[in-house]
Amino acid sequence: MPRELNIGFIPLYDVHYASSRHRVFQFFDRLRDRGFGCYHVPAPLFSRKKRMAYLPRLFKLALTCDVLYIQKRLFPKWILNLVKRVNDHIIYDFDDAIYLHLSRQEQLNHSLRSARLVIAGNAHLSEYAASYNPSIIEIPTVIDTDEVYALPGQRHPDESRTLIGWIGMDPDRGDLDVVTDILSRISRTFPDRVALLTIARKPYSHLAEMPQIFTPWTLETSLQALQRIDIGIMPLENTEWNRGKCAFKLIQYSAVNTATVASPVGMNRDVVIQGSTGFLADIQEDWFEQLSLLIRDPDLRSKLGQNGRHHIEAKYSVKSTFDALVNGIELAAGQ
Repeated sequence: MPRELNIGFIPLYDVHYASSRHRVFQFFDRLRDRGFGCYHVPAPLFSRKKRMAYLPRLFKLALTCDVLYIQKRLFPKWILNLVKRVNDHIIYDFDDAIYLHLSRQEQLNHSLRSARLVIAGNAHLSEYAASYNPSIIEIPTVIDTDEVYALPGQRHPDESRTLIGWIGMDPDRGDLDVVTDILSRISRTFPDRVALLTIARKPYSHLAEMPQIFTPWTLETSLQALQRIDIGIMPLENTEWNRGKCAFKLIQYSAVNTATVASPVGMNRDVVIQGSTGFLADIQEDWFEQLSLLIRDPDLRSKLGQNGRHHIEAKYSVKSTFDALVNGIELAAGQ
């Protein structure tokens, strides 16, 4: 680079939310090592005081940085237009089908049109963005495989049961409902041999028959819980919203050498290599057969988990996507 570029990041959330942590904050150290300056306006979230200070800090960032990197935040048109007058080197990054929120759809479309570069989390989102901006690159939501890895030895020496795991914010939002009956059937088929490990903000309330181990999600403890999972699951209904998801649960499971079972919806079909890193389960009987197979065969779980780790390192890690991010930033800066 001819000179150091200063990047002003405008994340939707703070570091405790997966979307902003993995699409913004985890890149700061590497970008600084590459010679970039990294600055950001903290998300105001629920603080009235921070909300009052937000706009002045936003415009200061626009004045002092070479590139503005907006991560999924939607501004009223008049605010974005003013920001663009100050600094039109804008990147817009999104990793969910937020165009389905009809009240915010025009704000999203205006953000896409206003950007010099759009970074989409997957091909489904890229296809939507292409109607508003021809300059698009795809960068999945990735994981730092130097920081997230499997521990050697037994996953849970204190627990003899096979742990089927799910990680996310709220298990009651509906995804796990897709397999509730199957998990109950699995529990009856393998009595006292399986349990559901949920890593979330609250336990799953709809499960009766399978024992549940609930681990509250925190930034400090989530990795230790993730490393205990034997079989990671990502059930989804085939909806437009879910087709826009970036399969990050599967990426997390595979990063710690965990075999996976997932619905063949959206990006899940890219992250799971059928029979090599895990299984795609289209119907209820598929879920039962594949979970049963993995419960019975720990050697198969180990093999699929190792393959999954290699797949993540090659395609869904910070290392594998970092150069594409740098190239995008330089493109938006006009270098």
